[in-house]
Amino acid sequence: MSEAAATTQLGPDAANRLAEFARVCKAAARAVSLYPGGHPAIAVSLSRLEQTTARLTESGPYQVQVLSDGLLIDGGRMAKQDPAVLELATLLHRHLIGKLSLNTGANAESWRTLLLLLARSSEEVRADGGIARLWATAGGPSLEIIEIDYAEVLREKQGLAATIDSIIEAAMSGPTLTVDDAAMRAVIDIIKDPSKLEQMMNTLEATAARSPQGVELQTAALLNIVRGLVDYVGRTDPQQLNTIFEQFGRGARLAYEDGL
Repeated sequence: MSEAAATTQLGPDAANRLAEFARVCKAAARAVSLYPGGHPAIAVSLSRLEQTTARLTESGPYQVQVLSDGLLIDGGRMAKQDPAVLELATLLHRHLIGKLSLNTGANAESWRTLLLLLARSSEEVRADGGIARLWATAGGPSLEIIEIDYAEVLREKQGLAATIDSIIEAAMSGPTLTVDDAAMRAVIDIIKDPSKLEQMMNTLEATAARSPQGVELQTAALLNIVRGLVDYVGRTDPQQLNTIFEQFGRGARLAYEDGL
């Protein structure tokens, strides 16, 4: 599913409310997944989440659009990414939730039911019919879920896999990365999405592992991609060079840690 970039930037108050919601929701999700049902930590965290939801819905539904790399409120994105917002976005996107609407009356029990579903593996949830179907059976109207079309996501993943394969093949085929500007724009799009970058790093590692050169080939290919980025971004948008490489470094580090 293509994810349109936000056209506006959230103001400080809206950004703070979103960050607070993400932190409280993350804490409740962790408590629900870690502790047995009667543990006091669950009651405390769900009570905070219920109170936060009540504040957010005082003037009407609070609608959260879910992207793989963040959350949008009325099409607006936070100016500076908050780690809790990114973590919540990743959790919701993993379960193919495209939009989450909070309505008046979202209580602790409703949240507990939803967070228990989110604590399950995404594969298991899809095998049972998907998050929207399960929520329609177990949940209530105080929280509404719009699910992403999985068939469309699968088509996108297949297209992404082909793009990644072509980039890695080019990076491994010689001392320099010889691709056109369209391919470099695709690399930047991949770097901006942590899940896509993780897929590219995993594919690079797996492809190199099939070669006798192994780690040496993987390192050379990675350096080719880095040099290609320096050249392309330096020509087209040099002010973004530091940002791109911060994202690249952070994503590559996370992919490496996940593989340990």
